[in-house]
Amino acid sequence: MPAVEPAAYLSLAGLRLQESFLRRWLKDPKAIKSDTIMPPAKVSGERFDALVAYILSLKDYVPPAAN
Repeated sequence: MPAVEPAAYLSLAGLRLQESFLRRWLKDPKAIKSDTIMPPAKVSGERFDALVAYILSLKDYVPPAAN
């Protein structure tokens, strides 16, 4: 089985990300970081807006799960 890269830790994303950046990143991550393995978000319209709002609402520290 191939090694799995850890996902971004998002518990404080709402404190460190700007909405304009997040929207660009989710729509076209490779335009910002050409070597990323993250695919573009496969949602649009209200669902895309809800995804952005959810990520920006993450402002409380939640410790990552232990491996």
